[in-house]
Amino acid sequence: MTNPTGQYTDVRVVAIQGHGGNISGATGTYSNINVFSCGPFPPNDRPAIDGFYNITGKHNGKSYSFPGVKCTHSGGTSDFRDPSN
Repeated sequence: MTNPTGQYTDVRVVAIQGHGGNISGATGTYSNINVFSCGPFPPNDRPAIDGFYNITGKHNGKSYSFPGVKCTHSGGTSDFRDPSN
């Protein structure tokens, strides 16, 4: 089952490989091109490009997971994508 597109709340990002870019209580958006964008990430703790992360968030009150996604853009708002898509 594909996760629904739209706005997410209570977003949690956890690095799988031990590098930075961990946040919780964030907001995000999942687009129809299979990119999950979320933030805000502080300037001193942003995700690593090509690093892998587990993301969870709530959409319309229901929890969804984005396991093993790869960071494709790192910034205050960062982008993640499933490498198999």
